[in-house]
Amino acid sequence: MGNKQSQATVFAPLDSESSKIFNLTIDCFDEIFEYLNVKDLHSFGQTCKRMNKVAGEYFKQNYSSAPKECREDGIYMYCWDKDGVVNKRIQISGFNRFMPCISHYHLSLPKYIKSHINEFESTNHIHLREQRINSIRIKHFKRMLPQLEIVQHRECSMDGDFYDLILKYCKNLKVISVQSSDVGNRKNGKLNWLLQKYPKLERLELRPSDCCLIEELREFFVRNPNVQRFSTSSKFLSKNGDILLSSNAKLDILQVKRCNIISRFPLELLNRLHEQGFYKRLYIYTRSVDEELSTSLASVRGLELLCIWPFDKSYNLAELTNLRELIIYGESSAEDMENLANGLIRLERLYIDWANVNDIMPFIRRSPKLNKIKFIPRDEGVVLKLAMLNAERAKLAGARKIIIYTRDDVFLATKWTTRNGDTNLSFIEIRRADSIKWEHYD
Repeated sequence: MGNKQSQATVFAPLDSESSKIFNLTIDCFDEIFEYLNVKDLHSFGQTCKRMNKVAGEYFKQNYSSAPKECREDGIYMYCWDKDGVVNKRIQISGFNRFMPCISHYHLSLPKYIKSHINEFESTNHIHLREQRINSIRIKHFKRMLPQLEIVQHRECSMDGDFYDLILKYCKNLKVISVQSSDVGNRKNGKLNWLLQKYPKLERLELRPSDCCLIEELREFFVRNPNVQRFSTSSKFLSKNGDILLSSNAKLDILQVKRCNIISRFPLELLNRLHEQGFYKRLYIYTRSVDEELSTSLASVRGLELLCIWPFDKSYNLAELTNLRELIIYGESSAEDMENLANGLIRLERLYIDWANVNDIMPFIRRSPKLNKIKFIPRDEGVVLKLAMLNAERAKLAGARKIIIYTRDDVFLATKWTTRNGDTNLSFIEIRRADSIKWEHYD
């Protein structure tokens, strides 16, 4: 794979579906694909139908959470090469069959989906953004609605009732997500879509652009007892606190986003909701933290996930000893990382952006329950020294194996420079960042 001649041979059209290359096992193909960026993987998949299936399945497993944008002439995404260079947006329409999620951006909804609707057999998630949602635009992907499990719209306006336009056709809905968007028109003064039953629904995200009282939430939770996660903003939570307290809902997770230290968190309300059983586990996503807030968070019941953007200082966050997941954005000091790693003894997942290897080393050395790290470096050309990381992790008694999910350029550079291309050691393994769906700050 290391020379141009061999690559040209691989990417040339195959004369027959019975080519000897198909004597290789799936494991062999997967190992070959580990050395390719998504642009070359897509080229590999265009050589014949059988190769499209093999390469497409690898794409589905390793790029499932990568943003994929639908345009007038196809589906596009960005890719990195092993030198840390972002290539131009590339078309990946040859993998339409293997895309769990597709996104539509801006005002014009492409007609491409309508003309290729039968190809999107794996798509269960549609993300509409910056759109005016109406019956004309919905018709382009209406045939896809029955297979969808996730319907998400962000920064959108809506002409009509959300249920009549989309939701009533989605028989397999597990997630409804409204982010900084219009909640739809009211019928007889009520939000009709919140008064329906969705038998398979597991999660509702409601962060409307207009933070108003929504009385229909009481009835929604009564009609949909299978919902286990409710996501909203701190402002909406404060506005509708009495409604939620009187809803008698029993959720597993309450996810509070768009928190702001200027307006403060509704800490007392959160504890009241936890006390009456509205939620068991709490996820908070905040815009920065100061010393007062970092101290106050220790009194919030059920807090298991904390996301901070931007992150500039740890303050007293190390006292959040029940925290299981930490997501941080921004430059940090070695002292901050040492303090956090020493205090967050139950930490299982760490997402760290704009970072360097020294930022994750304290957690590798001191967090025995940690098993997943998503590491997005601030620099280009980063190569992970897996043998060293593995040796450091092995020193910690009772340590769990850590999978490090990282940007494609880091994965590729490490793969190409690691002896025998071994990226799966006893205590450390690396994978492509887009192979896992990690809900970070949005």
